[in-house]
Amino acid sequence: MKMNTKKRFKKKQLLYSLFLSLFFISAICVAATYNLLDRGDLAIYDGHFRLKGPRPPSGKVMLVLMDQQSARELKRKKGSWSRKNLATAIENLCNAGSEIIGIDLVLFAPGHDQKEDLLLSEAIEECGSVVLAKFVASEDRGEVNPLPIFQDAMIGDGFINTTTDIDDVLRRIPLLSIKPTDSGISLSPGFSLELARTFLNIDFTFDFSEKDHFTVGKSGEQRIKLPYPDLMINYLGGEDVFERLKYADAVKNRFPADLVKGKIVIIGSSLATDRDFYSTPFPGRKDENSSYRNKFADLLVAKDIKTAGVACHAHAVETILSQRFFHEVPSSYILALTFIAGCLGLLFYMQRPGFLFASLILLFQISLLFGISHILFSRYLIWLRISAPVLVLLLQFIGGTSVQKVFSRIKAKFITNLFGKYVSPDVVNDLIEGEEAVDLKGRSKEVTVLFSDLRSFTSISEKLNPQETGQLLNTYFDAMISVVFEHKGTLDKLIGDAIMAFFGAPARLEDHEIKAAETALQMVDALKRLNEKGGVKGLEQLRVGIGLNTGQVVVGNLGSSQFMDYTVIGDTVNLGSRIEGLNKVYGTSIIITQSTADNLDSRFVLRELDLVMVKGKKNAVKIYELMGFAADIDPLRLELADLFESCLASYRKMDWKGAEAYLGKARSIFPEDGPSRLYMERIRRYRNSPPADDWDGVTVFTTK
Repeated sequence: MKMNTKKRFKKKQLLYSLFLSLFFISAICVAATYNLLDRGDLAIYDGHFRLKGPRPPSGKVMLVLMDQQSARELKRKKGSWSRKNLATAIENLCNAGSEIIGIDLVLFAPGHDQKEDLLLSEAIEECGSVVLAKFVASEDRGEVNPLPIFQDAMIGDGFINTTTDIDDVLRRIPLLSIKPTDSGISLSPGFSLELARTFLNIDFTFDFSEKDHFTVGKSGEQRIKLPYPDLMINYLGGEDVFERLKYADAVKNRFPADLVKGKIVIIGSSLATDRDFYSTPFPGRKDENSSYRNKFADLLVAKDIKTAGVACHAHAVETILSQRFFHEVPSSYILALTFIAGCLGLLFYMQRPGFLFASLILLFQISLLFGISHILFSRYLIWLRISAPVLVLLLQFIGGTSVQKVFSRIKAKFITNLFGKYVSPDVVNDLIEGEEAVDLKGRSKEVTVLFSDLRSFTSISEKLNPQETGQLLNTYFDAMISVVFEHKGTLDKLIGDAIMAFFGAPARLEDHEIKAAETALQMVDALKRLNEKGGVKGLEQLRVGIGLNTGQVVVGNLGSSQFMDYTVIGDTVNLGSRIEGLNKVYGTSIIITQSTADNLDSRFVLRELDLVMVKGKKNAVKIYELMGFAADIDPLRLELADLFESCLASYRKMDWKGAEAYLGKARSIFPEDGPSRLYMERIRRYRNSPPADDWDGVTVFTTK
């Protein structure tokens, strides 16, 4: 009887424990899902910054502050700054060598004097590196743009709309504004993004193919990755971490040129009357106009210490330039962590010796959770929201200890009544811890172009259905394109089963010929591995021909306003395409022109093939077979190359007998050697119909 009562008592306690745990976990998960715990998470977020402390900036950004002292010295009229002075400041900063000047003012209305507007416009245009601010349409305001006279002179503009979190702290800013238009959508960059983009000279091109970030810049050129949809500002401190210059000093040219040379200079107001201040994770500067500061300094709270908006933009620019972005752990992971913490909190419902010991474990576990989250935040830039798991641990602790107390009393009363004596309550003493404007102009540049084409692919594909053909090509392209990218090549286009790539643009490659040659050899090697691996119908039958040519091309983002393509054009490209096709004639895998061969080193083994004049060209070109790497090549193939070289010398002297002798030796080593077989046929033909006495040994091709 006593045993059954004890089991029922434990079962009842277990049911209460499970019910409370399930209730707490569910309630916290719902609260987290509906962002009801955001204030706690944001407070911890700010705590991470303060614990980490200020960090030095890169030195690429500095501030010109329109402060109270400048307002007095320049006799600022209420509500506006002289545009003549602003023009003078821009001229002085530009002449001193500043790279980009950002104006954190929206110049949307004409000034008091149209002449001053004209002066400012001329200063912006002459400087050629000024970014202006604007507002995009939002719930509380319409779109506000700079005056057309200023828009025509600027190099770009960005919106300065900001939205603070629920606790009125500015932690993140939008990087892009998307507005639907009749032709699609219009993208507007944020002010900070536009400053960074123009500073890095990155093209206004966007790639949104990834879910968690987007890329700015043209493919193959300098690009930057940015988080989507908002930028969590990686604050380095307050505004005082940046070099600062008083606006009056910029106007009066009272500063050394080195202070601004090569930097992004942001001009903005720090006047209290302009109300362009934000609370940030770090305290800003004290309000210099507060008459109560000295008397009641100890009574004023941190909310009175804010950061000028211009400094917030500077921190955002620094974040973009450094590419040190915070990543928030997905909400699904937070819910999972909360569930785990809640389950571990069941241990509080177990009978353990001592409330104090359980409290110490709770303190240790929460401290550990804070420590882990701070390490993730400060070292790895991962923001782990821990309010939910911390709160569920606290509730489980309270619930567990409460259940223990209730059931201890019930048990004590039961045992007292049953046995007539007092029994001390059991307590829980264990806690298990719970654990981010397109440029149409091309330019001339020397590159090496690569063309590859599959042999007899049409006949292969005729035996396959569309799905099988697609799978075959995808498998082939996946292997080949990876080799191109591995050697810093640029994929130009896929043309059916052909690949066009080039080396030396947009990134400069001093050894682009070598990179292209390595690519060609490894493409052939990769295809051999695919042939051996099989697994895809038709894969074992694939053979490839590759042509390389080096020379000047026009390279750039070429096309129309409706369609752009980063590509290369010119005679070098056309010849490269023709050279690739000659593999079919000579029975080779890789043919290169002399312009490419001249820049290859001793690591490569070449065999001169011929002097050719392809269709559409007036000059003969010497072509070579790229046989392989010297370190890996079969010695017999080296002997073949020597014999063929001797054959070629005799051939060009019209010594058919000598040439045949060398070819005979070559074919005895490699009976299937394509060039040897071709020259045997040519010699037989010339024996019957000798060339003219002034024959120069050039082979003329009249078809592509």
